[in-house]
Amino acid sequence: MRQVGSDGVAAAILQELRSLFPGLTISHLTSGTDTDDAVLVRASPGEIRVISARPPADDDRSAAPVLVSGTAARTAATVVAAAVDDDASAGRVLRHAAWQARRRRLPLRVVHVWTGRAISVTGALMNRHDQIAAADRLLSAVLYDQLTPVEAEAAEREILHDRDVVRALLALSGEVSLVVIAASSGRADAKPLGDTVRALIGRTACPVAVLPPCAEPVATACTW
Repeated sequence: MRQVGSDGVAAAILQELRSLFPGLTISHLTSGTDTDDAVLVRASPGEIRVISARPPADDDRSAAPVLVSGTAARTAATVVAAAVDDDASAGRVLRHAAWQARRRRLPLRVVHVWTGRAISVTGALMNRHDQIAAADRLLSAVLYDQLTPVEAEAAEREILHDRDVVRALLALSGEVSLVVIAASSGRADAKPLGDTVRALIGRTACPVAVLPPCAEPVATACTW
């Protein structure tokens, strides 16, 4: 399947929001690299803002994010959260979240939701996902592969143990300033928006930065 770019992700998000929230105003704006955080706050409870932004100039591998406003009237400056899974987009998500954290002068937190289910499918970095220790190794692998040792060491790590990924990320959105996530897994059979993102947009307390799925090569999956 042809990889979905930023325009395709934005179109899918707008279509989904208009279907889910027919009574709300769905605004689509374009912005430069440095999106003013005030733009991400809803002007009224009856509006959701979708913003197509340019990617940071210092990361030419990162596709342009599509930002969706949160439900909170005001978001506290706490941390920027990179919600990663064991797929090819984990690096892209972390790099963009790290850039957002530097721009906002906030800590970076890398987050993975571990459902506790035994999953036998080999991911991009790990061969096993049935133990919570594998989630910790996933976070280490992504951090040290994508960031400098100093940045990786400074980043916060969080494993959310919840059988419902959407529920866990919605709760997280009430504690952080921004959630960065991939639009889908990037598999050949994937839709422009995965089930998780479809359930999140328009419902998170803080804004969400949705990145196009990535098919960039990754290291061979670990056996530990």
